[in-house]
Amino acid sequence: MKIIYFVFLFFCCISLPAQTIPPLSIPLQTPDMPSWARLMYSKPLNMISLDSAYRAYYATHEFEKNNYTRYYKRLLRNVEHYLTTDGIVRERREDEILAPNPTTKKNARVAAANWTAIGPMETYFEPNNNGLGQLCPWQTNVYAFDIAKSNPSILYCVSETGAFFKSINKGKSWTMLRPQIYSSSEAVTISPVDPNVVYVGVNNGIFGTTDGGATWNYVWQLNGAWVMDIKVSPTNQDMIYAATNKGLYVSTDRAKTWTQRLSKQACELELNPANSNDIYCLVYNDTTRKRYDFYKSTDAGATFTKRTNGWLADSLGSEGGGRMAVTPADANRIYAVILGANDIPYMMRSDDRGDSWKIAATGKTKDVFDMANWQGFFDLSIAASHTNADHVMTGTANGYRSTDGGVTWKIFGGYGGDFPIHPDVQDMHCIGNESWVSTDGGIYYSTDFFTSTANAETRMSGINGADFWGFDAGWNEDVLVGGRYHNGNTAWHENYNQKFYRMGGAENSTGYVNPLQNRKMYFSDIGGRTISSDINERILSHPVGKFPNESYYHLENSEMAWDPRCYNTVWIGSGNTIWRSTDDGRSYDSIFTSTDKDAVMEHIEISRSNPNVIYVSQRSNTLGNGKIWKTIDAGSTWTELIPPAGTTGGERRVSTITLSGTDENELWWGLASGGSKNKVFKTSDGGKTWENWTTGDIADLGITDIMHQLGTAGGVYAAGSNGRMYYRNNSMSTWSPYGEGLPFSHVTRALKAFYRDNKLRSGSNNGIWETPLYEHSRPIAQPSVDKFVTACERDTLYFDDYSVLERAKATWRWKFDGAIYVSDTTARNPKVLYKTPGVYSVSLTVSNDYGTNTKILDKFITVLPSECDVNPTPMSALNLGGERDVASIPALPALKGAQGFSVTAFVKLDSIQHSFSQLLSNWSSDVGFSFGFAFRGYAKNTNLTFYWNNVPYQLESKFNLPIGEWAHIALTVDTNKVTLYVNGEPWEYKNSKADFKNFDLSKTPWEIGGGLPGQGGNYRGKMDELKLYNRTLTQDEIRDNIHLILPKGSDTSLVAYYQFNESKDARFYNRDGGIHSENGGGKLVISTAPVAAGVSERLTIKDGTSKFAVAGVSLGVNDNTEREVVISRLKS
Repeated sequence: MKIIYFVFLFFCCISLPAQTIPPLSIPLQTPDMPSWARLMYSKPLNMISLDSAYRAYYATHEFEKNNYTRYYKRLLRNVEHYLTTDGIVRERREDEILAPNPTTKKNARVAAANWTAIGPMETYFEPNNNGLGQLCPWQTNVYAFDIAKSNPSILYCVSETGAFFKSINKGKSWTMLRPQIYSSSEAVTISPVDPNVVYVGVNNGIFGTTDGGATWNYVWQLNGAWVMDIKVSPTNQDMIYAATNKGLYVSTDRAKTWTQRLSKQACELELNPANSNDIYCLVYNDTTRKRYDFYKSTDAGATFTKRTNGWLADSLGSEGGGRMAVTPADANRIYAVILGANDIPYMMRSDDRGDSWKIAATGKTKDVFDMANWQGFFDLSIAASHTNADHVMTGTANGYRSTDGGVTWKIFGGYGGDFPIHPDVQDMHCIGNESWVSTDGGIYYSTDFFTSTANAETRMSGINGADFWGFDAGWNEDVLVGGRYHNGNTAWHENYNQKFYRMGGAENSTGYVNPLQNRKMYFSDIGGRTISSDINERILSHPVGKFPNESYYHLENSEMAWDPRCYNTVWIGSGNTIWRSTDDGRSYDSIFTSTDKDAVMEHIEISRSNPNVIYVSQRSNTLGNGKIWKTIDAGSTWTELIPPAGTTGGERRVSTITLSGTDENELWWGLASGGSKNKVFKTSDGGKTWENWTTGDIADLGITDIMHQLGTAGGVYAAGSNGRMYYRNNSMSTWSPYGEGLPFSHVTRALKAFYRDNKLRSGSNNGIWETPLYEHSRPIAQPSVDKFVTACERDTLYFDDYSVLERAKATWRWKFDGAIYVSDTTARNPKVLYKTPGVYSVSLTVSNDYGTNTKILDKFITVLPSECDVNPTPMSALNLGGERDVASIPALPALKGAQGFSVTAFVKLDSIQHSFSQLLSNWSSDVGFSFGFAFRGYAKNTNLTFYWNNVPYQLESKFNLPIGEWAHIALTVDTNKVTLYVNGEPWEYKNSKADFKNFDLSKTPWEIGGGLPGQGGNYRGKMDELKLYNRTLTQDEIRDNIHLILPKGSDTSLVAYYQFNESKDARFYNRDGGIHSENGGGKLVISTAPVAAGVSERLTIKDGTSKFAVAGVSLGVNDNTEREVVISRLKS
């Protein structure tokens, strides 16, 4: 009993550093490093100062990824939960690394929660024309893994965020383990003879299990130690070796005691596969030039000697460390990849057990060994085949393989190569004829040493360790999205089972879902995307004009907050300004700007009970303060709320807010860095006074989010790190733990309620988790619609239910005053038409087992006099002059089954156009259609062309459109050709490889004026009289009708006709149908296009006078050349 007590006290006395990044993963300081980066090496480390310097630097310098920017992200991810109010990185507490004994935790209670992981469990490349892409390793950064030599079906791995996993079927599926420690690892080792014995290098030592991962504990502890490699003797399990930043340690009694055998930092270990007495080690040498030397022991680690024959010369440097590989195919062979100076790695080889060495290959040698140091030791590994000693693979950014003993190398995955392996190699292993690689995205497996892609696959099912930096969820459909560290964006729909999409993108803290168009998503790095309920259908694009403030730090971000009454009205904070969009984010207007130019507008709460009341939180790093702004008139005026007494500016700097669904005056304010008595505050009078909701249960909680559960009496969740979650409502005097089931390494990024199924979701550093809500919510009715105003009897209003409503046994009852058509008054989402001008009310009643609630919205819908009939004269034109000015058209079902296609319009260019600028596009269609301007080597031009699958993207036509003049343009698609027209003159294109017969433009949306995504700028100019047809127009038809406005119904093949003559520029009505266009920033201007109602006549004429009887004119010519002439007579 005394011994146990002594050990406990010893552990409590250990100083636990907040920075848990492996020492060798920190990039070296250099004279030419960016000025801001020097702050990362200062002591004490101040993250506010660092972040401010980083942003200031890149405000005046073009951003370029480098080792310092990558390290910055890793650094802040590791320390963001351990900051003082002034930004200083503090020491981590013991209970933040190792889960406390529940019997010693004050007020420990068994929570009612039942958290379970829901993904991503499997990630797939997004669909193409052939359906869903293949399973891919873009899911979780797996730092280290090992394969049991005694049973190769068993593997263990550890993710970057400290999640432990085990597989018993060669990685085909994985199960999360619960070691009750929060630490990543670079060293995982399974006993060669017992797969139940595993050692993992963690913060301050080694964690171990002897029962296959069921229970874990420290088997060795050393303050400040970081373990970079562990090996167990295959002939004597008592012999364990650990390479650490504190030196090389050896245990001879199965980890009971440890002895330091080498005092300098050791980064790598290997045991000779034929003689376990031969131990190899890479050890730091700082006596001359900083470098790593090769040491060898022939007595099982009792003594070591340095072997220098042929080793890397001092002049080449090796301060970055290295990794080694041995192989049972040749016990004399050792490979060592060493990170040399000047970003050059060296592939060293020994054929005599390390007694002598040679450089087999030098990095950054094109076509021989093109590998660079990249991020250094953080992304470095090597493995040799167990069946052929000349086969070896290594990697930093990319994976490389050699089949000639390390002399020549070929990339096989990463930023190149045949294998779809995520860039940034973390670990590599070979066993038998099998080879494995883990990267920033996950684990990949091959049975032929990565020779053929047919013999390789992703092995990630069940590794739910995705590090979410952004997270959002659907409302009526179960949809989950988010931006992830390393792995870009992901999305999931309830019909996809456990399959998640890899959506592309970098690693932004992004991802937003429209609350009622739940398949419509927004990502700051890839733009707008719309997924299908069918996982095999293509993902569509849609324009987005601006995105909210985003940050890698918890809570230091804004959001997309939708007006509860209209799901196309959305608010964001961008910079120090609040912005509002009425077209679902295509364009924005500034509403309010803080007087603090360095302020960041963040969390937005729009009242459901009174949407004119809005609260916005503000953060200011410059002033070291945080505040809340409030408006009671929908943004016309704003006032600053008085903060809670006893709180400091530093405590309020990082915060979040959550608002009642039934009382616009009831608001909660959570302070991320609040002191032990200043965590959560509540106001019941709109911010005039505050009640402190902090109790001892959350006194040491670093808040990462708070969320009010709508439909409850003040129920609020408070989330933090280490799997901690709490709940409190108005009837509770303290916070109740609600984290049962969450792993100790779990850190919540954001909480989302899915009321439909009574679920609470946590998007976290270890994937997405869910549990039943603490209590059932009472219904709160909330009608929502796509628009408040209409001026067309063919303009369908799409209503939907934004109620707080658990779906089981739910019912809806709608009432629409003044409507001429309602699809179903008892549906969740009825469609409604209005005709008579006026202002009308809407009501919705919802019911379930937990109650009934009705909401009446008076004067909700405004119907204006009709503007959707054909106008006989040009009134207005669409002017697209801004960088993001576009308009969109939803999918046009009338194009289904079309054997041809045509589009016509008048355009007037303002200036020379950007490369790839487009007039009309449908990139998401099965043929990737677009009509616009040429590539021309990214040079600006006015060459009119089109894009279609299997048509060269460099295609140019004979037409260069004039600038400052109206030109009539047309495109027709026939079964074997495409014809472009300018002012009636044709240019024909044929290509046997392009399929102009089998296409479908009916399922995907259109964009007016947008560029090729990620490649070209938007169209700059005016457009009028845009028409789309579901057949191929003839040359005669095009010439006859260039200048004519024809009455409605003149051509049944006309499926969409936009005159841009509306009184307001929010929506452009289809003058010949019901699919209308939505504006995204363009402006309506007076049109001077030469078009109107009238007549036209076409004759073939030559020398003499010809009478155009229909047009009422005569035309004389003085030569004998025969020509076709069309004359149009227009009505003024």
